[in-house]
Amino acid sequence: MVRDTDNKLDITVKRNGEKIELKDVEFKQFEFEGRKYIQQDFSIVGYEPNFFNVTSNAFLDSASIVQMVRLSLVDLVTGKYGMKEVSGPVGTISAIAESTAEPENFSDKILTALTFLSMITINVGVFNLLPVPALDGGRLFFIFIEMIRRKPIPAKKEGLVHTVGLVLLLAFMLVVSISDVIKLF
Repeated sequence: MVRDTDNKLDITVKRNGEKIELKDVEFKQFEFEGRKYIQQDFSIVGYEPNFFNVTSNAFLDSASIVQMVRLSLVDLVTGKYGMKEVSGPVGTISAIAESTAEPENFSDKILTALTFLSMITINVGVFNLLPVPALDGGRLFFIFIEMIRRKPIPAKKEGLVHTVGLVLLLAFMLVVSISDVIKLF
């Protein structure tokens, strides 16, 4: 339950199989584009970190980021988000600078930057696997077609498709970069 006036939540947690209600857990509030949000950003560590649980959590966090990227791409394709919400290299550097400016101590700044960089890395990896010509996913798509047809696609035709895809991809990157520069000013 959220009480809009004091940014506090009542949270139910499970400890040792028993449900416990925590009252008045306070969260930061921030405003973005005229709307108020409560930042529910916290982590709970209930066990001593070791190789196995750290590796497991790293995998689960990565899978969560992949899911977030997938949903974002779906929202972008379906029109829920427009070009204003897409960022390229300039916008990404801006976002990293902005996010690392918030934490007060150096170790939190490093952790924030590393988290952001892992999100960018996973985002680029997922994007690269899309079946778009000139990307690895486009090449995998052609291999899949060749497996179904049981004969190779002529190299000239595949090369032409990848060239056109690369030109369109570079044009898209240019538009996004120009948009990022305009957003800065």
